[in-house]
Amino acid sequence: MFYYFEESKVLQLFKNLNKYGNIEIVFDTVNSSGMKRMYKYMKQVGHADASMYFYVDSAEKMADKVNVTVLKEDTYYCHTDKKGLQFMTSTFMKVSDKFKMVKILYIGFDK
Repeated sequence: MFYYFEESKVLQLFKNLNKYGNIEIVFDTVNSSGMKRMYKYMKQVGHADASMYFYVDSAEKMADKVNVTVLKEDTYYCHTDKKGLQFMTSTFMKVSDKFKMVKILYIGFDK
C-alpha cells in the first residue's frame, strides 16, 4: 500500500509511529527497478493513471532516515513453490528475488 504514497508521507508515518516504541511493521516494497516494472504493468492493465512513488533501494538507508531498525529483509518470492508455474513466471520470480526487486521488510521501532 505504501507504493501509492510519496516518500515523505511514508517516512513521516514511521517517525510518528516511532513515538510509541516497541512495535514492528511488516510491509512489502520494491526497489527502483521493481517500481519501473510495476508502473509498466499497471499501464498494460489499463491503470496508467495510478501514481506510485514509494520504493526502498536500501532498507538500512531508509531506516537511518527515521531512526528505526531493520529486523529482517526477505525477498518476496523466496517461499513460493514454483513447481508447475509457467517458465516465464518462475523466471521472473527468480530474477526478482536475485535483484531484490520485490521484498518484504520487517522494521522495529524503539522509543
